[in-house]
Amino acid sequence: MTISSNYRCIKYWLFLIIFLAEFSHAFSNIKIASYDIPAIIQADGQGEYDKIFQQVNGLTDSKLQYQVLPPARVDIMFNSKQIDCILPFDKRFHEDANTINSMPFSIAQAYIYSAKGTQALTLDQLKNKKVGARLGMLYGPDFDNAQLNVEYVSYIEQNIDKLNAGRIDAFVAWAPDSIQAFKNKNVGVLPHGRAFISHNDAFLCHDTNAARKFIKTFNRGLKILHKENIDKQGSVIVQQQVTQPNSVSH
Repeated sequence: MTISSNYRCIKYWLFLIIFLAEFSHAFSNIKIASYDIPAIIQADGQGEYDKIFQQVNGLTDSKLQYQVLPPARVDIMFNSKQIDCILPFDKRFHEDANTINSMPFSIAQAYIYSAKGTQALTLDQLKNKKVGARLGMLYGPDFDNAQLNVEYVSYIEQNIDKLNAGRIDAFVAWAPDSIQAFKNKNVGVLPHGRAFISHNDAFLCHDTNAARKFIKTFNRGLKILHKENIDKQGSVIVQQQVTQPNSVSH
């Protein structure tokens, strides 16, 4: 091994040691709650984002965990500042400007699904129709401003059943969440057009010094996982982020 390669190796391990110390301290002071999203974030820790988080968390002796709760409850806890961070939430769609995002785990997209054998629908075409949606999930300003007749349920699978029974005309859902729901119901992907909104699936935190330190070190962890190809479960690592202000880099 050459002097140059020795130097690079020492430099890498010094960086890693410093990173781990900073990472552990930052994690110890943060309270997080996450949306219950089957196959993505689950109480049993087997969701795709859970696996990524566990690998980042595994870089330190700190064993920080997040609570997995219904989305509506998570929002109440965050807005009342009972917790520091939530997952996943894109700050572009949060009313509190004094918030910051981590790098995204992935980019989610929302679609309008209609019944098998029918044509794909647009937001404008949903007027005067019964539309299903999941309680506590946001679908962006265009959806909110459309003033649709929306019926809310707890899980996407319920909307699949309602659509098949003719009780609703269409439903909106995020992917990849919806893809797993179709698998759970053993049905093919239903007719849909282009996504009507994209969302950075990232940590959203109140803008405090502790949260900034947490996000900064968490972002470094994601980069290490990506660079070293540690994600052996085939989970989605960092993708191109939808442009947004006030994200914390490296």
